[in-house]
Amino acid sequence: MSDARLQKWEEKVKKSGLRLTQQRRLILSVLKNAGRPLTAVDIFCRLKQRGNHIEKSTVYRNLNEFCNRSLVEKTQLESNKTSFELKKSGQHFHHIMCLQCGDVLSLPCPLKDFNNKLTESTEYEIVSHQLNLYGFCPVCQEKEEEYS
Repeated sequence: MSDARLQKWEEKVKKSGLRLTQQRRLILSVLKNAGRPLTAVDIFCRLKQRGNHIEKSTVYRNLNEFCNRSLVEKTQLESNKTSFELKKSGQHFHHIMCLQCGDVLSLPCPLKDFNNKLTESTEYEIVSHQLNLYGFCPVCQEKEEEYS
């Protein structure tokens, strides 16, 4: 991660009221460079591969702190697996996941107008929603056609 991008996230952590520890900086770095949501175990393994000594419980604890302060967003892409990604300012994302290779693509939320209409018609205050799509990416589709 470039120094400028790291500094941006360091400032967000500080503004949220958290101390910027080395462990938090490492976790942010992994999330920023991932390009897709990661499970806590994925983050832990990537840190270990880089030669960083960090406990798995530290990864979980810090991810929860980040979520509580709206720095990181939780998503459930696979059954019983929670994934995490950095929360983009002012944007909410959904995901489409390839059922064959596991590739994940983040998509901007298309449901803002729908939420507003539901709020008007039901008088519910909608505070959250989640939409995940599943299918086969173009690469896996092409591989399937080669074997057919």
